This record gives sequence, structure tokens and C-alpha cells, in this order.
Amino acid sequence: MEERVHLAPVVAYSSELEADLVVARLAESGIRAFVKSDGLGGAFPGMPMATGGFQVMVTEEDVDRARATVLEMGGQAADRSTGALNETGWRLARWLIPAAAALLILSAAIRGLF
Repeated sequence: MEERVHLAPVVAYSSELEADLVVARLAESGIRAFVKSDGLGGAFPGMPMATGGFQVMVTEEDVDRARATVLEMGGQAADRSTGALNETGWRLARWLIPAAAALLILSAAIRGLF
């Protein structure tokens, strides 16, 4: 019979690099972790921000140790029940996504003029 591992989000970032750095730090502490995101294989680079950012996932039994490690690093741990970005992250995402869309539309319009 296979044993199921239950995972939980510890923290979410708007940058994959930041999430990877946290995973590396957790690995140094003996905590197995990985980054979960939904960028559709790189086809939509902005998609992870719309779907919860780059989430650092650990097993449920390592959540408390992982959260403590993230807090020691100066980060803010995510809500464990949802894995949602903290309020600052969402404020940034709500501003950044429409701004990126506006820049894409503007650049397409400018290219159409020339």
C-alpha cells in the first residue's frame, strides 16, 4: 500500500528566484521543499501571480519548522490554509498585473504604427 504525503504551502513569492532561495535554505535545514507554480510551462510567465504566486511547499509535518525558518530569514509566511500571498503580495499583484497588461497593449499599438 502506498503512503500518501500531504503537502502544505509555507510562503508564496512573486519571483521564482525568491522561492528557489527559500527552498535552498530549507534544504540546508534538512527540510524537503519545492516550488509550485502554474506558468503553463513558461507559456504565460505572468500566470503564477494570478494563481497564487510561486508557492514553497513542504510536508505537513515540516510546516512549523519551515515557517520558523522563513521568519528567521526575514520573510513572511503565507496563510497555511490557503497558501495565499500575504496582503503586501496581493496589493503588489493587483497593481502589477493590470500594469503589465496595459504595457503589452501599448507596445502592440506602437508596433502597429510602424
